[in-house]
Amino acid sequence: MQAKQGLLVSRLRLDTGFGIPDLAGWRAYAAAVVVSVLAALAKVLLIAFGGTEASFTPYVPAIAVAAWLGGFRAGLVATVVATGLNGYLFLEPPGNLVPQEFPDQVRALLFAAGGLLIAALSGRLRGAVRALAEQRAEVGRSRDQLQAVLAAVTDAVTVQGTDGQLLYANDEAAALIGYGSADELLAAPISELEQRFEVLDETGSGVAAETLPGRRALRGERPPETLLRFRAAATGDERWCQVRAAPVFDPAGGVHFAVNLFRDVTVERRRLVADRFLADATAILAGMVDERHGMEELAALAVERVADWCVIDVLRPDGTAVDTEVAQADPAHGALARRLRHTRPVDPEASTGVGHVIRTGSPEWIARIAPAQLTDLLKHSGLKDELVALGLRSYVCAPLVVRGRPMGAISLFAAESPRFFDEHDLTVAVELGQRAGAAIEHARLYRAADARRSELTAILSAMREAVLVYDPDGQLALQNPAAVALIAPDGPQRLEQLATALDIEGGAPLAWSELSDGPPLEVRRRDGRWLELSTYRAKADRTNGAPPPPKPGTSSDATVPPTASGTVDGRQRPTRRRGSTILVVRDVTSSRTAQAAREAFMGLLSHELRTPITTIYGGTRLLERVTGEEQRREIVSDVRSEAERLYRLVEDLLVMTRVERGGVEIGDEPILLQRVLGSVAAVEETRWPGLEVQLRVPMGLPTVRGDPTYVEQVVRNLLTNAAKYGGVGEPVELVVADEGEEVSVRVLDRGPGIQRDEAEHLFDLFYRGESTARTASGAGIGLFVCRALVVAMGGRMWAAPREGGGAEFGFCLPVFGSDEDA
Repeated sequence: MQAKQGLLVSRLRLDTGFGIPDLAGWRAYAAAVVVSVLAALAKVLLIAFGGTEASFTPYVPAIAVAAWLGGFRAGLVATVVATGLNGYLFLEPPGNLVPQEFPDQVRALLFAAGGLLIAALSGRLRGAVRALAEQRAEVGRSRDQLQAVLAAVTDAVTVQGTDGQLLYANDEAAALIGYGSADELLAAPISELEQRFEVLDETGSGVAAETLPGRRALRGERPPETLLRFRAAATGDERWCQVRAAPVFDPAGGVHFAVNLFRDVTVERRRLVADRFLADATAILAGMVDERHGMEELAALAVERVADWCVIDVLRPDGTAVDTEVAQADPAHGALARRLRHTRPVDPEASTGVGHVIRTGSPEWIARIAPAQLTDLLKHSGLKDELVALGLRSYVCAPLVVRGRPMGAISLFAAESPRFFDEHDLTVAVELGQRAGAAIEHARLYRAADARRSELTAILSAMREAVLVYDPDGQLALQNPAAVALIAPDGPQRLEQLATALDIEGGAPLAWSELSDGPPLEVRRRDGRWLELSTYRAKADRTNGAPPPPKPGTSSDATVPPTASGTVDGRQRPTRRRGSTILVVRDVTSSRTAQAAREAFMGLLSHELRTPITTIYGGTRLLERVTGEEQRREIVSDVRSEAERLYRLVEDLLVMTRVERGGVEIGDEPILLQRVLGSVAAVEETRWPGLEVQLRVPMGLPTVRGDPTYVEQVVRNLLTNAAKYGGVGEPVELVVADEGEEVSVRVLDRGPGIQRDEAEHLFDLFYRGESTARTASGAGIGLFVCRALVVAMGGRMWAAPREGGGAEFGFCLPVFGSDEDA
């Protein structure tokens, strides 16, 4: 290294020969006098021993020495002193400082001129040499400063000559390139350095040697700072460096050498990649709804950014098993990892590995996996040889933690790539484990909540009652389809709008106490329908301190009651926050109508039952006392008639009860209507004196399907109605017709008739038309029972006013075998 540095410094060094005494002022002049005296003595010796006068020759060196020692002024003093001494000692007449003879004067003047010239030249030479010495000293100081600066620089610094060979390198450069010292680096040929590394750009593409910043600087360019990746050919390790290069020019403008500065940013780049990975992973986890899909995305991102393998093991909610997700750049290796997990599941009692991390909640980190460690780790695995061949290099495993409890682990491996995990990667893995654990719990809670929400939505959608949910501020939060149908498409957005939306008679707003206290409230709409309002309050939260301020535009306390709050002994007491309000609205018009009809029916039924029972009871008592045969027969006839009436009423009640409970059992057998109808008509004519039934049955009438008993009951009820409401004396027509796949039966009378708009309501339970109710008494269940029986037998029934007055009641039954024929 010293030789290379000497070569560099020699290009900057100038040799100044010997030192220069620094004489100034009287010392310089005294020295000039001394050397002049010495020169005169030398001339004396020359005359005495050499036999020659030597003229002014001895004084020339004296002037030169004086000027060399003290500069031009000292040389001038030496010239003047030498001239005076020469005239005083050696010219005639002796003792004169100034020569008297003309030739001597000329020689003195010439000597003085020569002395001045010698003094000037020697002085200039002295100044030049002195300046050169100062420059040499400055160069030395600069060299020392450069050495101190280079020793303090932590970046790698190299200097390249025009041939590309390194002229200088510091120890940091040697360590970065992989040499033990700067001397070893400088001794290595440039070809060896070029083969030692593969240079890549930021994207991983190869970089040509001609485009490197140092090469460009040697061509006289000033390249910008460049980010490069240096991959060691032997180990595959990668280093990231910010490289700067600058040319140094010689006086002629040519490139003298180039200076390269390498700043190792490997740690910063890895941390930047890890931090970006953590940020992107957090985005995935924040939007994770499906746990499995989220773990797949997280593992894939880890392999793309920071690892070669990523294995995520998550305990199932019951904690009895582990679900594993594996991501690897090579699909074959990913399959190998799954086989390893299948053949060697997570051992919760293991002293190392995933089981240990999950059990203890402590992360594991192996910066560099030694072959012996890997062999020991996999010694009980049937896939040991395959996994060892992968060349796992580094490993980090962090727990997935939620609320301080481990629920899994995320393992990162480095294998194919040259990366190694450091402490920052461990920190990132731990942070990722905490975020992933929270995200998994949120996904599970969301899935559970979504399932509950789906169940609730299905329940609410299936409910026939309208359900509206209001938040604590009285704002509508939820409504089911029944609420849309019953109230309005958009619903009452606030509780105080409920009365208007329901169209309640009077339009007065509902007070909060009416909705929250006491039994369900029944209100009547303007259209006559009755609604029942039931209110339920969601469970409230207990909090300390005052409740939060109301939102802008919230309702007054008349709609939403305030929460209980206050202080006890100067301390804030716990308060109960308002909960949501659930409002259930039922249309109870039908039930109220049915209830009213039932009450009326019960009153009517009691009358209907009391009449025949009274007649039967009184008739039997009279039979005990009556002795006349004629009177006895009359009483027995009345008792039989009322008993039949009572029987039919009870029979209708039984059928009505079975219909309401859905338990009517209908026989499915062939029926010849011509046989059934004739007998029923004959019985009814006997039961109703004066009733004439005109039966018209066509020839070849097909057989129908049904229950003979119920067919008789239907026809009997229709003939009874015709007798009661049509009036005795007017014939009743019983007409049967073949309708193809059906056979119709019509009962036609000439009574007061029915209104067309009430024809359909006649079959409603407990319904009685205004005209028929005034004509005769009844319970309002006969026609309801008739339709129920006909429909149960697969037929249909109707009622209609008859032209010319009267009414028509009819039904159709399917022809026996028509379904099979079809």
